[in-house]
Amino acid sequence: MPFEIVTTLNLIATSNTLPTHVVLLELSKEELIYRLSQKEHDGIEARGVDYLLDIQERMKKTIELLNINHIYIDASLSIKEISETIEEFINE
Repeated sequence: MPFEIVTTLNLIATSNTLPTHVVLLELSKEELIYRLSQKEHDGIEARGVDYLLDIQERMKKTIELLNINHIYIDASLSIKEISETIEEFINE
């Protein structure tokens, strides 16, 4: 099913309810591979790196298509840096 149709159906299902802010923590392929090597995989993670990166890209595309106020943050940053960036974004 085309991406735009899926997005429209989701909007109908949620009565056009959208968040005011979206924070997406992004991982590079290398960082994702490293993190996955450190743990046992759940059902979604077991689908592989390419699947997870595709989902990440679809999320970005959806956020931009819906024109939602957003920020993308490098998930390899420290917890402190991520937290401060999110706090600044929310308080804008």
